[in-house]
Amino acid sequence: MNILDKMIESERIYGADEPWAEYREALTDFIIANCRERKVQENPENSEGCRKKLVQGEVLTNHSDLPTLAIFGVGEAWDLDLRRLSEHYRLILIDRDIDGVKRAIDRYGVKEAVVADIPFWQHSHEDAHIFEELLRDGIEPEIVVEHLQDIVQANSFKLTEETTQKAVSMKFDYTAGVGLHSQLNARFAGLLYAYKRNYDEEELMEIESAIRAMNDAAVTRLNDLMYKLTKRKIIWGYEITAVENDREQQHVLEVLESRDRNAIRQISRVEGALQLERDIALHNGYDMKVTAEDILIWPFRWHMPEKRYVMQLLAAEPME
Repeated sequence: MNILDKMIESERIYGADEPWAEYREALTDFIIANCRERKVQENPENSEGCRKKLVQGEVLTNHSDLPTLAIFGVGEAWDLDLRRLSEHYRLILIDRDIDGVKRAIDRYGVKEAVVADIPFWQHSHEDAHIFEELLRDGIEPEIVVEHLQDIVQANSFKLTEETTQKAVSMKFDYTAGVGLHSQLNARFAGLLYAYKRNYDEEELMEIESAIRAMNDAAVTRLNDLMYKLTKRKIIWGYEITAVENDREQQHVLEVLESRDRNAIRQISRVEGALQLERDIALHNGYDMKVTAEDILIWPFRWHMPEKRYVMQLLAAEPME
């Protein structure tokens, strides 16, 4: 098994029900507390047709009069209580891993949900496999960077011409993306780390810069789609940084509470999540406004060596 396949296998989470219970409850509470407005009225003549245009997966539910909540990158939902959410919203669960979403639906006993695969950012297993081969063989960084740029270019026109046409005709009351933006290109960053011995420092910086550019493009595309699809509130959750123990966790929380910009800049940040933070800052007060925020601790890896994420939660509403 090559490194890429091992990475993909490691992405599957097992046994997080109890270790993540407190985090899952708090995150679910945040969504429910900030998404209380009534359902947006749809044109009944267009509603069913719009739903058929949206869903690239499978409809598992009957129509409900509850407000709609679309969760991007929901996966197997170990971090969200889908049962509780289904009591408040008609759920649209968006992920490339349709089988994983169905496992989550079964685990929570959700009776009504829509499963969809909206291609907001696309790269194939073959794209990552080629990237691994280039790194493994120590191919010149210019060629490696060109491969990454080709992926960005392949995505550059699809949002308005394809994805939006299939999705934007049906707006959701609420949308959410938690722990997603950091994962859009995470396999590429992980592969570079695995093969970094094949490159000198300058070459690594060149490839890392290309991956950051990929994250910029991916985050912008995903957020643009969320802005277009949301009528009432957007919920974001992103990793500020990773910590390994109580001491590190307390230090980060104290720095964040101090709002000392220089001290905050010294915190090691998470790629993808950092780009999300910047994108939100660009839009806040212009076409949307942040209305609520919170900090949670996500006990991502509860066994040794322990790994936790300090998570920033934000709720925002579009501005007319």
